[in-house]
Amino acid sequence: MRKTDKEQAPASPVSSAMPVSVESAESVPTTHCRHCELVIPPRRRTKGDAFCCEGCKRVFALIHEADLGEFYDMNPARGVPASTRETESFTWLGRFLPDGASGLRRLHLELQGVHCAACVWLLQQLFEGREGAVDLRINSARGTSDIWWNPDEGDLREFLREAARFGYRFGPPTGKKPSATRGLMMRMGLAVAFAMNVMIFSFCFYFGLGPEDGPVFTFVGWLAFALTTGSVVVSGSVFIPSALRALRHGIVHLDLPIALGLILAYLGATLTFRSHGPGHTYFDTVSVFAALMLVGRWVQARVVERNRASVSRSEGTEGLFVRRWRADRPEIVPIGEIECDDRLLVVPGDLIPVRARLLAPAEVESEPALLSLEWISGEPEPLAFAPGAEVPAGARNTGATALDLTAVESFADSGLEELLETSRDESVDAGTGTRWGRVSIIYVSVVLTLSAGAMLFWWGNDPARAFEAAVAILVVTCPCAVGLAVPLAYDLAQVGLRRRGIFIRSGSLLDRARRVRRIYFDKTGTLTSGQLELDPDSRARLGELDDRTRQILASLVLRSNHPRSRSILTALLEDFPDLRPATFAGSVRETSGSGLEGRDGGHQYHLGRPDFALRGATAKFVPAHRTVFSENGRLHASFAFEEELRSDAEVEIEALLSAGYRIRILSGDAAERTRAVARRLGLEDSDAIGGLRPDAKAASIDRDDFVAIPTAVGELPGRSRETMMIGDGLNDVAGFAAAAASGTPAADLPTLPSHVDFCYLGEGITAVRRVLTCAGYLQRVVRDLLIVAAIYNVIVLTLAFLGRLGAIEAAILMPSSSISLVLWTRFRMQRRNPSWKF
Repeated sequence: MRKTDKEQAPASPVSSAMPVSVESAESVPTTHCRHCELVIPPRRRTKGDAFCCEGCKRVFALIHEADLGEFYDMNPARGVPASTRETESFTWLGRFLPDGASGLRRLHLELQGVHCAACVWLLQQLFEGREGAVDLRINSARGTSDIWWNPDEGDLREFLREAARFGYRFGPPTGKKPSATRGLMMRMGLAVAFAMNVMIFSFCFYFGLGPEDGPVFTFVGWLAFALTTGSVVVSGSVFIPSALRALRHGIVHLDLPIALGLILAYLGATLTFRSHGPGHTYFDTVSVFAALMLVGRWVQARVVERNRASVSRSEGTEGLFVRRWRADRPEIVPIGEIECDDRLLVVPGDLIPVRARLLAPAEVESEPALLSLEWISGEPEPLAFAPGAEVPAGARNTGATALDLTAVESFADSGLEELLETSRDESVDAGTGTRWGRVSIIYVSVVLTLSAGAMLFWWGNDPARAFEAAVAILVVTCPCAVGLAVPLAYDLAQVGLRRRGIFIRSGSLLDRARRVRRIYFDKTGTLTSGQLELDPDSRARLGELDDRTRQILASLVLRSNHPRSRSILTALLEDFPDLRPATFAGSVRETSGSGLEGRDGGHQYHLGRPDFALRGATAKFVPAHRTVFSENGRLHASFAFEEELRSDAEVEIEALLSAGYRIRILSGDAAERTRAVARRLGLEDSDAIGGLRPDAKAASIDRDDFVAIPTAVGELPGRSRETMMIGDGLNDVAGFAAAAASGTPAADLPTLPSHVDFCYLGEGITAVRRVLTCAGYLQRVVRDLLIVAAIYNVIVLTLAFLGRLGAIEAAILMPSSSISLVLWTRFRMQRRNPSWKF
């Protein structure tokens, strides 16, 4: 697949100047998605699909139906697939805009899914002209929005639902920490301003200003000293405290050589200024060094913070709300406030936050409730719960009616709280891994040793030359390769991944990912779509039915939204495009947990469980897991189902296996279904473990290579350094914490992204291989960068040690080498076809 994708250039998007539909877009052969221009997975391509996922297909149609095709003209460099998640209920909105509210209201909401100016424009177009809409302002960098709305004139939920259909999710403010990059940007601006002014004063000395000019010469020198002092203070306030904190914990990382270089270069320049006068100083080098180090740190933090703002509305429970009855009126409260015996009203799509007893559906009496346990157990099909049954915490209401429940425990006693609040220890990011610690130790030791050696070598013959040689070594060997070029490489790697719908949330992920040798996948929602499809034998049985029987079957499944009914209908429409469902004279009734029943004249049709659809002893001869279609109790056909694999799962698993990775599946679903998916992916039964609870998933991760990982606050015990965990539910959180790296396709689910290192959009799993390949490519770039920097340092150190390199020459070489390394890094990371941009 990779070879083909590289050889073919992305197809041009369909012009927005003419009416476009999904059908017309698919009529043009292409290997790249019409919406995001990413490569279409092979399985979808073989079906003639022009989109990489269903999310892109839906959004493409919506954009052109709304006559907003200018979106593609405004955003030519597309590359982020659309979300595939269904629209939520917006229960939380009642907390900020209660029923009965009137007058102009301002809401400050978090917003995810906005990637560029075209996204902002599209949201503005959707907002303008709506009844009740006054103003919408979006801060895409921080992932926030301000909405001015008049609830007397229109319902804000309609706009939020429409935006969600296009892939943009609004959510409640969750009290995020103040932006770290904002403070860095202010310091960076000051340092750059200081450096530019110091350079202007330095040019005066370079172009002839000398002692003969009297007070002007002295005044300019003291100005340069004052501005350089300000630059060092501003920059040192970032690096020096960080280096000291790390040293207190026995850790050496990149901030130490930067802090030492900053202090020693400043002291050397100051001593030279005092002993030799302004004309022999190199304050410009010191100030430029301080500014460049801050630029590098800001670059390092910028993309990670923006990715976190883009994909996560909540770091825990503060963004989740539920309706609670109080004095016969429902009130909307955070789920953390739920106590035992509280009466809850859970609308379709909402989470049940605690273990609760089902009283009855609020709108339909005595009907079983349909609940999905996929988020906590991995079971793909909704289960029916009768009134009086106990519902587990973490279930989601997937039915069409609201549910009335009584909490049997408080949220504080709920197992859900532990899962929601358990997050990865972000302190591991502080040192960016032990490899950089070793580089830092070696760098600092060598530079200080050589500087001291040069001073001792020259001291006996020429004390002035001894001091100049020592200072020159400190200046020309500034860690710009590590402090500026390396962060730039990481930044460009994360930007490239972001354009492919992959959001890195942990700054050290790409360091840890290069060690990964084993990958653990959750099954439902990760390797599979969570949808069912007929297995090949059952699909063949559809062709054995006569036309009239197929029409009856199509008429039955057309009237049901059950996953098995939808999969049968999909197969019928794909295999028999001319099929027309029969017209029933009677009604069709669905019995939850059993199946469908239809009557037409004197005929009675059933589709469902064998004991529901067949009469007498016949049902005993049909396996209970099969779905039976019968007429008057007589068997027509029985169907078996398998989970629908992600469109690129087979190809990607094969590619990962070929690359030498060990693949295993850990699932909360039944063991046999887990093994069945593994066989379809070419894995052994021993590599598929089903029926796992959350803690068992973490225990199933190989522990042969578990180590205590040093961080800025001590050690992080029990983390496997060679494993990656990919999942999409709360039952995967314990596995996320145990693995060296983790990711999720559930980028737009509340709370879950805060537990992983990266999130990705789209319906495939190509993102996993992209991250791993990018980590390997980045390692090679950084390795080459350090080799070039080492060669440069050997040359300049030799010259400085021999006394052939003065302060002025050092002041010229340092920024020149930094600029050269930055340009070279940019070329390596942004060339047209690096290996990881497949």
